Amino acid sequence: MRYSEDYKKEALDLSNEIGVRQSAKAAGISTSTLLRWRKEAQGKEASARRYFSAEERAEILLYARENNYKEACIKYGVSRAALYNWAKRSGVRFEYVPINWDKVLTICKALHLSVYGLACGCLVSRATILRWRKIGMVPRHKMANICMALSTSERVLRTQPPKGAT
Repeated sequence: MRYSEDYKKEALDLSNEIGVRQSAKAAGISTSTLLRWRKEAQGKEASARRYFSAEERAEILLYARENNYKEACIKYGVSRAALYNWAKRSGVRFEYVPINWDKVLTICKALHLSVYGLACGCLVSRATILRWRKIGMVPRHKMANICMALSTSERVLRTQPPKGAT
């Protein structure tokens, strides 16, 4: 259904006064239509949804596997959930590498870093760290995060004065 420009302007003015949901109900249009009009009036794209072809998805997944999922999301403007769903559908599996958890936990203990602190540094949940510890392996793309979390903690520890020093 086509709406006149005057009708759109009235609905937009009303939405600025009383809110989107109430003005959409008063104008007899859907909330999503009114939100789309607001975006168009602000000069933004009407639809934020972007569709990728199979070749583009494969390229993005390849970039994510080679570099990092977070970097791929930023570079291509894709949500992390979409990227993981594409990986799951295409059958991409994470490549796990063995890790010496005894050594990692010894370093954590020396740095006064808990498993939760390590998880925060790796941008994963505590349960994920515990699961990796149980199987004794880590996804290759997260290995750098673990090393970075440990080195960051070490730097912070070195810059702090020793306990008892005044």
